[in-house]
Amino acid sequence: MGLENVGGRHLLWVDPARELVLASHWTEEPLDLIREVSRTVTALDEIETVV
Repeated sequence: MGLENVGGRHLLWVDPARELVLASHWTEEPLDLIREVSRTVTALDEIETVV
């Protein structure tokens, strides 16, 4: 998992293990965004595992 500040208010977050890429250029709280996306993806993965 990586977090890279690419200038200004841009964010590129890559999680190769989950095949997940998050790109943002407008958020005030990038870590909050990453946490929420991560929680959502985890929840979806758990639902798919059960079904």
